[in-house]
Amino acid sequence: MRRRVVTVGDANPDIIFTGLTNMPRAEQDTLATGLEVVLGGQTATISRAMARLGLEVTFVGRVGDDYYGRWAAEQLGADGVNTSGMVLDPGLRTGATAVLSTGAERAFVTYVGSISEIRRSDITAEILSDADHLHVGSYFLQRRLHPDMLRDANRWVMDICNR
Repeated sequence: MRRRVVTVGDANPDIIFTGLTNMPRAEQDTLATGLEVVLGGQTATISRAMARLGLEVTFVGRVGDDYYGRWAAEQLGADGVNTSGMVLDPGLRTGATAVLSTGAERAFVTYVGSISEIRRSDITAEILSDADHLHVGSYFLQRRLHPDMLRDANRWVMDICNR
């Protein structure tokens, strides 16, 4: 029997600068020898990994209806993640993270954008039906979910356990 997982959270590009000789300081230009743009976000990362392991994964989250939001949906879909719970919101800009790496240390800068805009109403009963596991990623960033998650989480767990 194939296990079904619902993941709720973030999907955004990580723009990774590598090969820095030092971390930049104010008013200093530091050159990178490498550049890569990959799909990031804790929830997107675990969703892709679980789908590659053969689990049936449905991603729930919000991205902007912009280049990076559509790109994130395509990347998830290419790895077999069901994106039917992903909202491409024209009123939002997709979040992004810049990663600076010397090889010995890393620094991160994140534009939150759409990352914190998931709503409880995005997690529908239809999406949750028959789920064996619910994973909420980057919870500290999910500010709009906080009021409802504590109330609903216990019920969801009991529903899953009682199947």
